[in-house]
Amino acid sequence: MVNVFISYSWTDKDFVEQLIQSIITLKDIELWRDVQEIHGGDILPDRISKALDWCDVLILIWSKSAKESRWVKLEWNAALSMDKKVIPCILDNTALPGILRGLLYIDFSNGQLYKEKCKELLEGIGIKASPEPSTLEKVVAAYDSLVPDKELKIHTKRTKYCQIGLNEWGRYIHYEFLASYKDFIGVELHIECRDHQYLAESLQQFSGHSIGDNIAPLEWEAKWHKIGRLRSKISIQTSPENIAKAMINFINLTKDTIQESIIQDSNTKQFHLEFWQQFQEYASTSNPTLKLQKPPARYWYDIQIGRSKYNIALIVLTSRNQIGCEIYIPNSKQIFDLFYSNKESIENTLGIGQLSWQELPDKKASRIRVLHEFDLLKPQREEAFEWLLQTAQKFQKVFLIP
Repeated sequence: MVNVFISYSWTDKDFVEQLIQSIITLKDIELWRDVQEIHGGDILPDRISKALDWCDVLILIWSKSAKESRWVKLEWNAALSMDKKVIPCILDNTALPGILRGLLYIDFSNGQLYKEKCKELLEGIGIKASPEPSTLEKVVAAYDSLVPDKELKIHTKRTKYCQIGLNEWGRYIHYEFLASYKDFIGVELHIECRDHQYLAESLQQFSGHSIGDNIAPLEWEAKWHKIGRLRSKISIQTSPENIAKAMINFINLTKDTIQESIIQDSNTKQFHLEFWQQFQEYASTSNPTLKLQKPPARYWYDIQIGRSKYNIALIVLTSRNQIGCEIYIPNSKQIFDLFYSNKESIENTLGIGQLSWQELPDKKASRIRVLHEFDLLKPQREEAFEWLLQTAQKFQKVFLIP
């Protein structure tokens, strides 16, 4: 704790009030200043003598009126004689007395630099000033104050972002406030599309919707093959309260769709799991040499073929009533180019029609795919399973690089 005595002329009391309000909340500092005006002819009051003895630092508010004040002069002289630290704070161009000119002083004459000078003063006293809250911190505080619903309180806070969501949504569905980049702060709904395909499709309907006055409309962005974002960029000049209100509008606009879509996606995952379980059972009797993994609750089923840079994937697309088979190449455009250079020969050898050659130039991955129409609501799926098996076997023979 640092005990601070403020010496000033009564004429400068408005500035002193402002200064006190700027630093009074600090826990490591205790301030004292005389709130009674001392008139000419008075002796130095006993209360001031005791305060000077008590203090560690004397802040001298220096101005023309302070220079002319006999009492201010008595106070700073007494402080020096008691070997107290004196920090002059200059309000105008009035020169300091010679004995004070060698001291560290803070120039408050430029009002535009007031906050910066307050930090310098605190450092001179020996107190580290609390940093100014970032734009993101202000927005988070505004959101917390506006949202009474505990389940939609912010649950993850980081320097660059914070997240909002319900526990049952899981790790890959949440709203985010993103730290400002250049002149904007972002609000977004972040999902993993691969696990929530129906939700990703449902959210795209909100692209172009407004979530607040003078705020950019929402935009759908497929970041890469499995991540999707519905987002808006908001100027950091917008007040934290209005940014927080925009997020609340965003949540209210999309929350019900999320809940309904999660149920739909959950049903779809269950369908995928049951479909692949039935396929594995069929394949184990029809082609026991095929290397199948544990059936997944997702739309694709990987088949390893002894190659580290690519594999076969069987797919089932419930929204299109299609099944398919593809070569998936996660990170090698050279292999895709090699296959593509033999496109005509490969398609003729397979004998199943034209393939979909997806180089995906903006992504690391590539794929070569064929799709087949099939009514997935039919209880008897042997026809689909047989097509998948036969096609996988043809792919395995044709796409094996020695």
